[in-house]
Amino acid sequence: MRPFLRQIEFGTLFRRVRRSGVRRRSSFLPDLDSLESRRLLSVQFSWLGYTGTDLTGPTAAPGPDGTQDLHIQVTGLPSSSTVSAVTITGPAPSQTYPSGFSWTYGITDPSGAVNPTAGASVQVLMESSTTAADVYFSPIVQQINSRGQISDATLPSNSSLAVTVTYDGGQTANYTFTGSQTGATDPAPVDVAPTLPALSYPTNTATFVPQNTTTGDASITLTGLPGGSTTLTNVVLSDEAGLAWEDPESYGRYELGLSIAYQDNNTQATITFPPYRDEAGSTMTLSYQLSSGSTEYVEDIAVPSSDHTYRSLLYPGTYPISSTPLMLSPGGSENMVTYTNSSDQKVTVDIQTLLNDAVSGTYNNFEFTAGTYQIDEVLDLQAPMILQGVGSSADVEFMFSSTSQNPSSTGLYGAINIRSSHVTLENFSISFGQSSVDLGPTNEPGTAGIIDAFDVNAYQQALVDVNVTGLTIHAAFDSLYSDKGSYGDSLDPNGYLTMPSIIMGNFDSGTIENNTVYGGTITVQFGPWTISGNTFVGSVAGTLSPGVFGVDNGHDVTIQNNTATDPSPSADGQLERFMAANWGGYNISIVGNSVSENVGVLPDDEVNATEEILPESFGVAYEGSTRATAIASSSGSYNRRIIAIDSSELFGQVQGAGNWTLFILDGSHSGTAIKVTQAYESSGDTWTYFMLASPLPQGTFDFSIASSYNTFTVSGNMIDTSGTVSTALVLGSYFDDVQVNGNTFKGDQTVGTNGWFSQAIRISPGGAQISGASTLGTYNPNYYATIVSMFGVVISGNTIDDPIGGVHIWVFVGYGVPTTYGRTYTNVALNNNKFIYTYKNENIIHMGDGSLDGPNPSEFSQLVNGTVEYTSAASYFVDPRDISVTTSGNTINWSGVSPPASDVQIDATKVNGVLYDSTTYATSTSPPLLQVVKK
Repeated sequence: MRPFLRQIEFGTLFRRVRRSGVRRRSSFLPDLDSLESRRLLSVQFSWLGYTGTDLTGPTAAPGPDGTQDLHIQVTGLPSSSTVSAVTITGPAPSQTYPSGFSWTYGITDPSGAVNPTAGASVQVLMESSTTAADVYFSPIVQQINSRGQISDATLPSNSSLAVTVTYDGGQTANYTFTGSQTGATDPAPVDVAPTLPALSYPTNTATFVPQNTTTGDASITLTGLPGGSTTLTNVVLSDEAGLAWEDPESYGRYELGLSIAYQDNNTQATITFPPYRDEAGSTMTLSYQLSSGSTEYVEDIAVPSSDHTYRSLLYPGTYPISSTPLMLSPGGSENMVTYTNSSDQKVTVDIQTLLNDAVSGTYNNFEFTAGTYQIDEVLDLQAPMILQGVGSSADVEFMFSSTSQNPSSTGLYGAINIRSSHVTLENFSISFGQSSVDLGPTNEPGTAGIIDAFDVNAYQQALVDVNVTGLTIHAAFDSLYSDKGSYGDSLDPNGYLTMPSIIMGNFDSGTIENNTVYGGTITVQFGPWTISGNTFVGSVAGTLSPGVFGVDNGHDVTIQNNTATDPSPSADGQLERFMAANWGGYNISIVGNSVSENVGVLPDDEVNATEEILPESFGVAYEGSTRATAIASSSGSYNRRIIAIDSSELFGQVQGAGNWTLFILDGSHSGTAIKVTQAYESSGDTWTYFMLASPLPQGTFDFSIASSYNTFTVSGNMIDTSGTVSTALVLGSYFDDVQVNGNTFKGDQTVGTNGWFSQAIRISPGGAQISGASTLGTYNPNYYATIVSMFGVVISGNTIDDPIGGVHIWVFVGYGVPTTYGRTYTNVALNNNKFIYTYKNENIIHMGDGSLDGPNPSEFSQLVNGTVEYTSAASYFVDPRDISVTTSGNTINWSGVSPPASDVQIDATKVNGVLYDSTTYATSTSPPLLQVVKK
C-alpha cells in the first residue's frame, strides 16, 4: 500500500517518552523434581515458578488478574516452529476442588475451537525463528461446585502437573513434573501495581481562542505559568474524535503540528493548532510538562458552542481564485486547449501549462466549453483552482487516451492528481480511450484512483476544501489485475478489477456530491467529508468493483442520499458492496441511501464480501482486570481519569491519541464505554498511561482497550439485497454507540451455490486481533486475542421485508476465536422493528452462537443452578453472558401465509436479563420477542 495511506494504523499515531520509576517485582522460584519425562526429539521443559509476570487469570478470559503467573520454559523446539496448543492438568476434581485444575491455550479440538473446554487461560510467548517458548498460567483457577457456587482456588504446593505442547505439524511434546516449592502458593504472589506519573492539575487558566479566519488556525491561551526561562515540553492536545496535535509536528507532518509562542516573560503561552474538525461545544484535552520539572499537567478545555472551527479555512492560497473564469475550448490535438488572452488573441497551449499558471495566480479559474478534450498526460493540480464545464457533465468530456505511467518517474498517481487545497472539479465527464489503464505503481494494483490525491515524490500536504461535484466518471479496469492466475475467480472470471474512481489521502477533507459513476470505488480518509447525492451504476464490463464507498480512519463523515444499482452484472461487471470502513472512526453517518438491483454478491460467487455495509476495526490493546493496574485518585474532577498498565501486558504498542475506547466487561458497570483521550509510555516503555475522557467507575472489574467506532449511525436507508446473498448491515467490530433506525432492509429467498443467503442485519462480534507489533510475541497461532466489544448498539424502528435471515446476533466462537468466560462483550437493544414475510421462515430472529457447524445443544455449555458451567455432554463451551440483548415492541406481519410454529431461535444468550443456554425456540406468539400483528 501507499506510504501515507497506511502510515497511521493502530498504535502508530505518535510516540511520547515519559519518565517513570523502574518497576520491581518479587520473584518466587520453586525447585523442580522431575517425576516422568516423555520428550519428542530434543524438546525440554524447565519449571521457573514465579518470575514476576502477570499475563493470565483464573478463567478462560484473557489478560492479567493482579497476581503473578507460574512460568514454564520450553526449549529445543524445531527452528521456526510455532506452538499451536498447550494443555496443563493438575489435581483432579475433588470435594475440595470441585472443578479441578486445568489450563488451555490454542486449538485443541478438531472443530477448530480455541480452548473449547474453557480451561483457565495459558499465555505463550515465542519470538519468531526461535526454538524456545515461555508458557505462563495463573496459579488460581475458578471452581464451580454442584450447587453452582463459584470460588477461586490456588494450586496446592507440590502438585503434580502434566504439560502437553503441540507445535507445527501436529507434533506434541509431554512432560510431567512436581514443583517442590519452598513456600506455599496460597496466596499467590501479588503482582506489583504500576506506578503512576507525577501528576498535577494546574491552577493556571487555559482558554480556547476562536479560529483565525485569515490563517485558519485556532489557539489556546495558557496563563499563570512560572515565567522566566521555563517553557512547555511534551505538549499534546487531543480532541473527542481521537485526533491529536504535538509540538512541532503531528503524525510525522509539520503542517499538522502545533506551535507555541510565549508572552509576558513566559508567564503566558499561546498554543496554535490547525483544527481537523469543528470543535464547537466539545472538550479538548491538553497535557504538558514544564521544562523545569517532570510533573505531568493535564487540563480539560471546554470549547464554547459558538466557537466553530471550519477546516475549509485552512491553508489559504497565496493568490485568491479569480471570480472570472478563463474560457477554454478543445485545441484540436492531444493535451491542447484554446483560449482568448487579454489582447483578444487566440492562444493554443498544453493544458498542463495553463494549470501550472495557477501556482503564480495568472489563471486559476478555468471553464471548459462543450466538446471532447483528448488528454494523454496526468493533470497535475498544484495550486487552488476551479475546473468546471459549461452546462452539464454530458457537454464536456475529458478523454484520457493513454494514462499508463510509472509514478516513480512522474511522481503522480491517477489521471487527475490533486496536490493542493481549495480545488473544485465540477460539471464534466471523465472517460478513457482504452479498456484498461495503469494509474499507479506496478507492484500495487488498485491503489491509484482516476482522481487521486497522492504524490510519490513531493511532501504530502493535508488537503482541505476539495470539492468534486457533478462529474460523470466512466471507469476502466486496472490492467494490473489481468493475471487470472494470481487473482483468479475470487475476484472475477477474468481476474479484472475496476479502477477506483476517487482516492483521497489521509487528513484530506471536502465534499463529493452529485456525481454519476460507472464503476470504481470512492475512498476517503479522516475528514470531515460530505458525500451526498451521488449515483453509482454497475461496474465496468468484465470487471468487479469491490464497493461504492470506502472510509479509512474516518471522522465526521456523512454518506447521504446516494444511489447504487447494478442492473446487469453479467454485461456491465459486478458491484459487490455499498460501503466498507476500516480502522475505526468517529461520527460516521450513513443516511438516506438507496441500494438495489443486484448490488452485492451474486448466488454463484464465492468471494468474502457478502456485506453491503461493513465497518471493521479489530485491534485490541489490552484486556484484563483493574487489579493489575494503577488508577489515579484525586479530590478534583480528574479523579480516576488516568489508568496505568504494564506495557509488557499490552497486546501491542499504544501511543498518542486515536480511536481508543475502554470497555467495561463485567460487574455493575458492565456495558460502559469510556473514550481514551491520550495514551503515552514511560521511559523505557515500562508503563503505558491511558487518559480517560471521564472517570473510571469505582470497584474491581475486567475491561478492554481497543480501537473502535464511536458514534456510528445507519438511518433511513433503503437496502434491497434481492437476487444476492449479501447482508445489508454487518457489525462485527469494536463499537460504542451505534444507532440503526428507520431503515428498510428488503430481501428474498435467493440461496447461493455455496449455501449462503442474504440477511437484513448480522451482529457477529468475532475475533479481536493483536494491535500492531505485539510485545507479547506470538499470542496465539490464529492472531486472535479475544472477542471484540460492541456497546450501545440500538436497532430500532426498522422494516425487515422478506430476507431469509432477519436479525442475527451471535458471538463467532471457534475457528481461531478463543473461548472466554464471565464477560459480556455485546450489548444490543432490539426494539420496535417491523418484520414482513410472505413465506414461512423459521430464521427471523436468531441469537447466540452461530459457529462450528451451527447450533446444537450438545455443543454448548449448560446452566447449573443458574451458573454457567461446561459439561462433558458439550463439545465446546459458549458462555451466554457473551451477549446481552434487550428487546421489546417487535412485530411480524405474515402476509398471506400461515406462520411457522416457531420463528425465533435463542442459543447461549442473555435476553431481557434471562440466561438461555440451550437451543430454544420462542414462538411468534410470545412477546416481547416477536408479536404477530397480522396473519
